[in-house]
Amino acid sequence: MNRPAAGRGEDGFRDLFEHAPLGYQSLGPDGRILQVNGAWCTLLGYDRDEVLGRPFADFLLPEEGADFLARFALVKEKGEVHGVEFRMVRRDGRELLVSLEGRAIYSEGGELERTYAILTDLTERRQAESRLHDMMLNTVTALARTLEKRDPYTAGHQERVGALAALAAERLGMDASLQQGIRLGGIVHDIGKIYVPAEILTRPGQLTNLEMLFIRTHPDVGYQIIKDIDFAWPIAEMVLQHHERLDGSGYPRGLAGDDIILGARILAVADVTEAMVSLRPYRPGLGVDAALDELRRGSGRIYDRQVVDIVLDMFAEPKSRAKIETLFFGRAAQPGAGKAGHGSR
Repeated sequence: MNRPAAGRGEDGFRDLFEHAPLGYQSLGPDGRILQVNGAWCTLLGYDRDEVLGRPFADFLLPEEGADFLARFALVKEKGEVHGVEFRMVRRDGRELLVSLEGRAIYSEGGELERTYAILTDLTERRQAESRLHDMMLNTVTALARTLEKRDPYTAGHQERVGALAALAAERLGMDASLQQGIRLGGIVHDIGKIYVPAEILTRPGQLTNLEMLFIRTHPDVGYQIIKDIDFAWPIAEMVLQHHERLDGSGYPRGLAGDDIILGARILAVADVTEAMVSLRPYRPGLGVDAALDELRRGSGRIYDRQVVDIVLDMFAEPKSRAKIETLFFGRAAQPGAGKAGHGSR
């Protein structure tokens, strides 16, 4: 069998490399660019001779520099890296989100000679995903507000629960994305009450056992409504579990302890706090202090102790308390009075 001459093979490889549809680069041991192909130049808007010899970090956002150094050290150590994302800057100043798949090449003595990486532009894909996410969020929020039209006593309840839960998530050290997910969980946590007849939702006084059974279907109904929406967070599980309690006394599944996800444990505390403070058809608002007493009594037994401590700390700080009370009432409130108890149906 005839084999192609080495020179012709190299020419073919160079042609393939130069006309590959994805950006390609090679970096030296010091992180400087040794080689790029035409797609790389097109992606970043540079001519080849403008980039060769320059540190790759020159083409990243300044805040990405330290992360690159850490990632590059990992490539040197592990020999490869997959799906690493960097925000790069084109020559015209436009930002790009780029994913890298890379490998390291070593000398016979084990010294790093160079790295090779393929760059994939994720910018348009992520923008499309963001637009889709915003559309889903707007749709679900509109659905939640539809519920509030049927039940004026809980108008704003879901958004206030979401806001308080997000504040607690921030204090717990969750990142911004998780805080957003917790907030969205709060905004839709009662969406299943759409299934409950309006005359039950707005009924003054004590409910019958049958009516309470209707009310207690709402976490499961809410879960069924949103379980097929591809959220970035476990929103459906938060909705399903927000009335579960650590000791297993909650509903609809009687889950206990760590079987209840953290997002649902945060929502449970925020939900009870807001519900007890606010006016309901079956009772007046009980006030902030009564709500906090309920959290203290249930801390570690029915409510997550860490979440309760966070909420108590927020109310103990004058500025933070005023912020929350303004969220609840439109202004900072005077201490309220009333008989405490589980405030949310």
